[in-house]
Amino acid sequence: MRKVRAMVRLVAVCLMTAVLLAPRFAAMTLAPVAPRLERRIRRRLVMTWGRLLLAIIRARIRVVGTPPPRPFFLVSNHVSYVDTFLLSALTGGVIVAREDIQRWPGGGIVARAGNTLFIDRGDIRDVHRVNTLIRRELDLGSGVILFPEAGTSPGQTVRPFKTALLEPAVALGAPVHFCTIHYETPPGEPAPTESVTWHTDIRFMAHAMRLLRLPRFTATVTFGPAPRSGTDRKQLARELHAALLSQFTPIR
Repeated sequence: MRKVRAMVRLVAVCLMTAVLLAPRFAAMTLAPVAPRLERRIRRRLVMTWGRLLLAIIRARIRVVGTPPPRPFFLVSNHVSYVDTFLLSALTGGVIVAREDIQRWPGGGIVARAGNTLFIDRGDIRDVHRVNTLIRRELDLGSGVILFPEAGTSPGQTVRPFKTALLEPAVALGAPVHFCTIHYETPPGEPAPTESVTWHTDIRFMAHAMRLLRLPRFTATVTFGPAPRSGTDRKQLARELHAALLSQFTPIR
């Protein structure tokens, strides 16, 4: 039964994605002549895709607080690829992600269609390029979502933040919003650290099938009450990290 459930959901996600990719690729042609319109269309499609995907995999979404208004700069803890679906569905923001994701079968196409900003974390010179893209998205009225832990964790705490990609917020004097993500699975089902969070060497598709076998799970996103701002990115990172820890709940 679990395997059948997983396969049915996988097929549903693929079909839904194929349907939404067509208008997304059509909208891309607007980018050179009407960038703001292109981003509004992209935002709507990304939010629709995220909400439909979460509905297909039976994720119950609980939101505490209020998502930030656009344009925004949002940081979050990071425990799973599900985090990106969740925040995309709630905010329509542009995700900053590591560059190898664009080469994932299937997932890379979806990420590029959502205008994910890819960064090569092994090349310090790439930071300037990505920061320029972040500034452009903010200037065009988009939201930008950053996971400053620079990788997923088991969800027992919030790891120290990398600071380089906070520079656009500092340079613009923009407030940085924050949120925390928490997952729960039903009694009798595998713990979230075994089925939802992704922090080990298990391959993506193997983990995804494990997730799809769950009958349902709960995702809680808690948005912070007030953003932080500053003129020094390292100090700003410390303040944001402390703010996330203050509302963070470890995942069982």
